[in-house]
Amino acid sequence: MRPILGIKFAPDQSVEQLGLSGVLVLDAPPNGPAGKAGLQSTKCDAYGWLIVGDIITSVNGTKVANGSDLYHILDQCKVGETVTMEVLRGDKKEKIVVVLEPKLDETR
Repeated sequence: MRPILGIKFAPDQSVEQLGLSGVLVLDAPPNGPAGKAGLQSTKCDAYGWLIVGDIITSVNGTKVANGSDLYHILDQCKVGETVTMEVLRGDKKEKIVVVLEPKLDETR
């Protein structure tokens, strides 16, 4: 079974346009592994301004520059494994510990 973080992330070009490297979290539902760990989604404030969510920059010490890097790292992990992610939150770096969960296959 394939482990997941349970996030939706922005296309790599979006992060590059911000002048950053990493994976921008668009959505981390509260019932998913990343949401439970406290990863912050991108959202809009009351005025419609975009509030950028967490940007994943590394997993278990391995640099994450884009979505392919993230998938490559997750492919080497197992369901139930705990990973430590470094994220850029605003102008601060935070460490977030996530327990990977199985990808639920809706077709069964």
